[in-house]
Amino acid sequence: MNVAADPKMLKPAIDPVTLEVIRHGLVSITNQIDANIKRTAFSPYIYEYNDFAVGLVGADGQLVAQCTGGMPPFVADSVGMAVRDGLKTYGRDRLHHGDVIVCNHAAVQGQHLNNTVMYTPVYAGAGLDTLIGFFAINVHWIEIGGTQTTSTDIFMEGLQLRSIKMWKKGEPVEEVYRIIECNSRMPNELLGDIAAQLAGCLLGRDLTRAICDRYGTATFFRAVELILDQSEQAARDFIRAIPDGEYSHQTFLDNDRFGDEPVPINVKVAVAGDEMTVDFTGVADQSRGPINSGYYGGGQTIARVALKYLMGSEEMANEGTFR
Repeated sequence: MNVAADPKMLKPAIDPVTLEVIRHGLVSITNQIDANIKRTAFSPYIYEYNDFAVGLVGADGQLVAQCTGGMPPFVADSVGMAVRDGLKTYGRDRLHHGDVIVCNHAAVQGQHLNNTVMYTPVYAGAGLDTLIGFFAINVHWIEIGGTQTTSTDIFMEGLQLRSIKMWKKGEPVEEVYRIIECNSRMPNELLGDIAAQLAGCLLGRDLTRAICDRYGTATFFRAVELILDQSEQAARDFIRAIPDGEYSHQTFLDNDRFGDEPVPINVKVAVAGDEMTVDFTGVADQSRGPINSGYYGGGQTIARVALKYLMGSEEMANEGTFR
């Protein structure tokens, strides 16, 4: 391999000030898009309840930065999972500047179908020739058909979109918009939220590219690598300070929306050195009602969110935090 041809293979020296400027600059972009969506969305799910989250994902689908005010379970892994499924579906060669992809598939993100990730590739360099990541936003789409509150299988929940391009090379795919519009009881509100989500993806993409172009792709990739490594080290240091052993707790949900039988949730946490294992073996089996969650979007997400709550807000959350 020609190392000089691949900026990610170069590891230039980076001073601490530049590293912090890039680190906080990326988070500030996600926070800016967060604020923009609240001002432009049509439905109160977004501008009042904040049922969305904004994240920057690396070229390989790893979470690099997230907004500080969004819904934590969304960004803990849903945006990364959606991007990784898109990479698997299309490959890098078929993800172009100006493409916009959406995914709400439960097999990918492990959540109900309203939670829809939209993302766009971020290319940098003079000729936009280097993929540096994806700007991604998970928004609770207000209405996608179906009967979410009483469904007993995924097909009752509504429209399923698995890694579908809504825009191709800067042009909207009108057929996809028509499919979405005609599968919603509230098309005006939904399309308004989608427009806010789209605008956020595109502006976030451009602002991220501007930071990369300012410092160069080699420095940008090195900064991202250090950001993730330092977050991992902070998490390991935190876990190492917890006494080794096994911790367990029992609780339950009132019911599964069909009957009054409690749903047990028994969780064990094992700490050994700088690693933590969260064991969900004691959680109830799959239920009839619409409360089931997947490994992604459910178990892994909740474990990550709980760890971050313990660590506090001083360390920014990214994929390194959860390694």
